[in-house]
Amino acid sequence: MSQRVFSEVDDEIASTVPPTQVAPVVNELVFFINKVLVAGTIIGSIYALGAVGVTLVYSILRFAHFAHGDMMTAGSFISFLVSLILATVGFNPPVLAVYLALPIAMVLPSFLIAVSINRYEMRVPSPWYW
Repeated sequence: MSQRVFSEVDDEIASTVPPTQVAPVVNELVFFINKVLVAGTIIGSIYALGAVGVTLVYSILRFAHFAHGDMMTAGSFISFLVSLILATVGFNPPVLAVYLALPIAMVLPSFLIAVSINRYEMRVPSPWYW
């Protein structure tokens, strides 16, 4: 009995509100969730990861070392390039592109950039180097 009363009330409410007024509200809600909440959460998590990295390095070394920003920028640029290349080739499912781009963006900066910096720029030159 109560379900019948609720369904009759829902039908009456639905008949009084035109569907053209409901759709913009839903579109605005979806826009707000996608563009504001999701984007803010992503940017906040990136800032939090950078802050945790700087905090860990500072707590261990007692020296503020800000190289995390370089590595994060290199990783994000490489992930952008990989996703752009995947879209150009025709691989267009976004979720799978993310799963392919993120490991590449983590491996390339860490091994290529960090290892090359440690090997070639941070070494002490030997007397036989010249």
